[in-house]
Amino acid sequence: MKRVMVFAMVLLLSAGVVAQSKPAGDVAAAVQAMEDKWTEAARKNDVTAIDGLLAANVAVTNATGEMRTKAVFLSELKARKYESVRVADTKVTVFGDTAIATGFWGAKGTSNGKPFEENERYTDTWVKINGQWKCVATHASPAKPAK
Repeated sequence: MKRVMVFAMVLLLSAGVVAQSKPAGDVAAAVQAMEDKWTEAARKNDVTAIDGLLAANVAVTNATGEMRTKAVFLSELKARKYESVRVADTKVTVFGDTAIATGFWGAKGTSNGKPFEENERYTDTWVKINGQWKCVATHASPAKPAK
């Protein structure tokens, strides 16, 4: 009888833990929403919105392999004006309170008054910190334009 009661208690506690955790699909949707917010902020040249998505100590690697601090990255974004932004092939993979978003980023615009065009594959690493999803690392690599 004791075994049955212990088993029942373990089962009930386990059910409570499962009920409290979010399914991976919900987490992926939340992270995808953050990716969409980043894209929309770039389209609007809203550096403040992008700032809010990034962890204080975010690791930024640009498409030329250079590392950037958050402050330098944001100052470079302030110098840009996007005319067009295109995102494709986005995939979010969830690992508990960490998620990896990968995809294609294409953009045209001006930076310090000079035209630019970029086509990149990106990897963004998101971690849930104090209940909020923050990008803790972003990496870009040159790519051919997505179809």
